[in-house]
Amino acid sequence: MQPKFPVTTACLVGFSKLCQQHHVDPIRVLAASDLPPLTLKQPYKFIEQVEFSRLLNNAAIACKNDLFALELTSILMIDMIGAPGLLMSRQSTLKNIYPILAYLNCVQSLGTVFELLIGEREALHQITYSFADNIDTTQYALLSLGGAYRLFQQLYGTKIQLRHVYLKSKKHKNIKIIESFFGCDCTLGAKNNAFAFDSKLIYITPIQFVEGDLKLKKKLALLIHEFDDIEGLVEQIIICLLQDGECNKQQVANILGVHLRTFQKCLQRKGLTFRACLEQTRRKIAEEHLLNSSICVGDIAVLLGFKHAGAFIKTFVRWHGITPLQWKKQTQ
Repeated sequence: MQPKFPVTTACLVGFSKLCQQHHVDPIRVLAASDLPPLTLKQPYKFIEQVEFSRLLNNAAIACKNDLFALELTSILMIDMIGAPGLLMSRQSTLKNIYPILAYLNCVQSLGTVFELLIGEREALHQITYSFADNIDTTQYALLSLGGAYRLFQQLYGTKIQLRHVYLKSKKHKNIKIIESFFGCDCTLGAKNNAFAFDSKLIYITPIQFVEGDLKLKKKLALLIHEFDDIEGLVEQIIICLLQDGECNKQQVANILGVHLRTFQKCLQRKGLTFRACLEQTRRKIAEEHLLNSSICVGDIAVLLGFKHAGAFIKTFVRWHGITPLQWKKQTQ
């Protein structure tokens, strides 16, 4: 059965070693979490995020370490995540890595949702969990924020400096260790799990970025062709680009780090076209906003990259045969 809110077990690299350092048997922690021993031997298996949270919580209890998940991120290396890691290292700005992060965090499953909120002076990397009412996500939040910060450090080196970390949990006794890890002050009992940094940093370039490197482009082209879920990755890139008001296939190819022709061939092999991917993503976002928010039709049109509300309404009628407001009334 496919997990409703999936997360890859690749996040658990180093789990066994860390448990053993605390003189705890990792297999017993798995058993207490109702997970089979093979979970740690299948790095690209997907499990439920609720199960994943329970495993981290049980490990923290067994190891008597309320910062267990934060320690787990200390061994995270960008090359452990394969093609997405290489893609992130090829982005010209920090902002451009967010659709790839979104893909990695399975945002399409609506289990983990994180946002890059950009203000005039400060940007906020914020994470929420749709299943948080069912289980304590304290450890998961440490892993998510700590993991993102570790990736940022490997991509941007000393260029990345955080201003503040916010954790919803009030439980942590070792706040000084948290502040030392992130290099900034930390607030416990905050409204959301997030970290803040100077908004100018969204335009910084990875330390290994080389514009037009042909060897890397060829390597990326091969990886993109082998990518199992290119549709999911393209969807996240489209969502990110639509937020800026414009999205075309050349922009998506640029973020993927390949030539436009390579990108189009990759879609064709999967029986896809860019136009179909764009339309499907727009339709999905439009329906989610109409069902779950109070945003007006005009604002939804802007979010989807339409020049005016009339163009959006016309497209929506083509999808459903009725206007957005009529569809909303029928589905409520």
